[in-house]
Amino acid sequence: MCVEKLESPYQRQVGENAEADGRFVAGMYGAGLYVGLAILPTLPIMWVFGEGDYILLIIAIIYAALFVFGIEKRRRAAAQSIQRSLGIWIAIYSAMMCIGCLALALIFFFSGR
Repeated sequence: MCVEKLESPYQRQVGENAEADGRFVAGMYGAGLYVGLAILPTLPIMWVFGEGDYILLIIAIIYAALFVFGIEKRRRAAAQSIQRSLGIWIAIYSAMMCIGCLALALIFFFSGR
């Protein structure tokens, strides 16, 4: 006896939304690795020259480059893919980090330290 599973339009939409949510979350959490590892090149600089306010500008430049990388990754990825979601989240996180580093650098510059 063969029983076909009938699916309502609502159930199909729920399934499609679950797939989209999975891509969204995978891209959101996957971007943390890129953003976290971007800071590693600054460690040798801080080890050799010591920690200073200039390091914030270097970190901001690294995050600006990562922003461009994220935009390009999103542009080249297939529609409705995890790579596309990953690219936009890399761009979002790195833009926030870049703006934050530049703001801190300006605060330190104008505080007279």
